[in-house]
Amino acid sequence: MAHRPFHEMSGGQRQLVIFARALVAEADIIILDEPTSALDLKNQELILRWIHKLSREEGLTIIFTTHHPHHAHAVAKETLLMFGHDDYICGKVDDVLTETNLKRLYGVNLRQIDIDNQGEILKTIVPVYTGFHR
Repeated sequence: MAHRPFHEMSGGQRQLVIFARALVAEADIIILDEPTSALDLKNQELILRWIHKLSREEGLTIIFTTHHPHHAHAVAKETLLMFGHDDYICGKVDDVLTETNLKRLYGVNLRQIDIDNQGEILKTIVPVYTGFHR
């Protein structure tokens, strides 16, 4: 992609380039606005792995927005849910990303589930869409 003009890249390719540019800036704090949008699952994982690595191993402060609470569960230590101008909850991921808080935020039923991944218990959030006929 190094030789392709930015305007000729797909949305996902642009997103990866923007993320790479943020990394080479060598800032102490990186603020990312939906860094996984327009990315397929493989590249979402790539970005989340980098966010985790840079924050845990390099001590970099990373703030990112997302509409995917399972992404915050995967890499964040703390999270902020904004319901309105003066209505928000901030704290540890497990305390904030509850089914009740997320239902209030999104207006849909969600379930937090624990997954055993080779002996490590991982938490994730999934929407539960009901009322559809097959």
